[in-house]
Amino acid sequence: MASLIRCVMVAAALFLVAVGPALAVETEVRTFTVSINGKPAGSHKLAYRLDEAGAETIAVVSDVKAKVGPLNFTHTHRSVEVWKNGRVISLDASTNDDGKLKTVKAVVSTGGLLVTANGKTIQSRADVLTSTGWRFPGPAERPRYVMILDTEDGTETVARLELQPAAPVGASAAPGETRRYRVTGKNLDMVWWYDKVGRPVHQETVWGGHKVVLDLISTTR
Repeated sequence: MASLIRCVMVAAALFLVAVGPALAVETEVRTFTVSINGKPAGSHKLAYRLDEAGAETIAVVSDVKAKVGPLNFTHTHRSVEVWKNGRVISLDASTNDDGKLKTVKAVVSTGGLLVTANGKTIQSRADVLTSTGWRFPGPAERPRYVMILDTEDGTETVARLELQPAAPVGASAAPGETRRYRVTGKNLDMVWWYDKVGRPVHQETVWGGHKVVLDLISTTR
């Protein structure tokens, strides 16, 4: 946990070089279990930092090791996102997908975001949501379309965001009401649960025909 918090603090420090000094007004670490097809497969940690300038820094550390079919599979992901006024202003991510290394970086520009993935740069929209699903997507009483930026490979997918009926969230440690959203698009099928303050408590996705579940087990402030 200490190394994850340090990751957030380093990212925040780099950000503050540009915007000036600001103190943290809130910090939090959320720990999730990861399962694939109902079997334990690793852990996923999300550290959050809000500073007095309104910048939100989110660090993700995900470690998965599982047997998928006849193969042993290893997947690690590290990312740091910085948001302000509801939009991404920077992203730095690295992934080891069973030996295949991927990097994604994004910085805010006049036209939105400049996203560089494995050496190739594209211009992205300013109002993207990231595939980490950490940020509450806002009211969606009616289905709407959003752009999802994949933090693992830098690809973009137009997705349908739809509020779902309330449902239990397994072993989630977060009490209170939850809201559930389904996000679907080309090669994309995810369900995100959020607590009453808009933080993630549960995620489900279909990956390569396998069901992957992230379930919150602890929150530390």
